[in-house]
Amino acid sequence: MGIFPASNAIHRPSLQGRMSRSVFCKVWFYLGLYATLCLLFALPSKSIAQSSIPPEDLQLQLCNRINAYRAEMGLTALTWSDSLTLIAAKHSDAMAEHRRPFSHKGFKKRAKQVYQWWQSATGVSENLYFTTWTGDLVEMAFEGWKTSQGHHENMIGAYDMTGISIVKNRKGEYFITQLFVQLP
Repeated sequence: MGIFPASNAIHRPSLQGRMSRSVFCKVWFYLGLYATLCLLFALPSKSIAQSSIPPEDLQLQLCNRINAYRAEMGLTALTWSDSLTLIAAKHSDAMAEHRRPFSHKGFKKRAKQVYQWWQSATGVSENLYFTTWTGDLVEMAFEGWKTSQGHHENMIGAYDMTGISIVKNRKGEYFITQLFVQLP
């Protein structure tokens, strides 16, 4: 398979009597080669290296990007929480494995877990992100949340801690869950 059509897709020995089968195959070959080269060189250089970055590093990069934005807004930085990341990871895993749709479904359960771990917590919120593109994942998620009112409010909200999970499945789909916790 691949990006080329199957060889039995053309049943006529020639195209309107003007092009032989060998010429037709050469045209398809060069069109395919051209398309492949366009895809390779059109992608930003980060997109190729992105897949080699461990998810844990991407998670911290996203947290740092959000904290830099919060600093620009005169807000305090969010503290990283491995425990929140574990709660977020369960949701990202379930979405990546298609056991749960890409949605906030089950958020009340995740919030309940947070309140069990931090009984003094006064607020919990969640941001989700999904993509199949392998460009600068951190910047894409950040910009996507920044331009969405509800997600932006979470990023700049009066929260103290965060946990972020990034999961990539076999199909190349990325699922990101970020939890925010407000403490008194």
